Amino acid sequence: MRCFNVRLPAVPTPARRPACARARRVRSRLSRLLGLWALLALPGLLAASAARAMPVAFTDSFMAMADVSEHAREFSVSHSFRRAWAVQAGHLTWTRDHLGRHPQRREITDLHLNHRLVRRNTPGSQFNVYLQAGLGHGRASERGQWDTVAQWGGQIDWETTRLYAAYKGHRYLADSFNHSSHAVLGGVSLYEVDYDQVQPWVVLEAKRISKWSERTELTLLARFIYRSAFVELGVNDHGQPRATLMYIWM
Repeated sequence: MRCFNVRLPAVPTPARRPACARARRVRSRLSRLLGLWALLALPGLLAASAARAMPVAFTDSFMAMADVSEHAREFSVSHSFRRAWAVQAGHLTWTRDHLGRHPQRREITDLHLNHRLVRRNTPGSQFNVYLQAGLGHGRASERGQWDTVAQWGGQIDWETTRLYAAYKGHRYLADSFNHSSHAVLGGVSLYEVDYDQVQPWVVLEAKRISKWSERTELTLLARFIYRSAFVELGVNDHGQPRATLMYIWM
């Protein structure tokens, strides 16, 4: 409804003034309700957004990540250059003992794009779908030469301020190797906190790499989140330690 505050002395308008006043009251109530919803939802969304390593962070932000264990090391830096898009450079190394005699290694260095395809927010939860694709160089130690590697994959996650679930899948294809990595994660927060407080999580990850590992690796992790910092410390079902660090800055 459009209300014109034009007074016409020759034409009395007593009937229009109540309608205009009602419209203003409705708009004021809607504004207050929307403001209250945003105020209630914001802490939960901030805490939920920090619950996992995001392929796409806030617009114009940068993210650095290091994930180190006995047989795997991954380092990456990304820049979210616009809403729902990020460019990421990374290096990945896997090692294993082959037949108990000599180690084998996979090394992959690539540059890829991350895109947030779906985001669904509610006052208490968040659901995301990400896609990733890129190119790089990779090497299989048993062959020696470096090959062009195509990498693609995605991530699906859902979280509240207390619960977290995710699936991550990636494919690495080169002339000398062809591997798929699949991981399923589930976590629970010990208690709710404000954005400027440390929030502890307990996370269980099940991960398998095709044509590389003959078993599914289980890792129990203690996750700590403080504002834009993310730390994970854990141990897998073989007693091998693992540590992950992530930081986001504008």
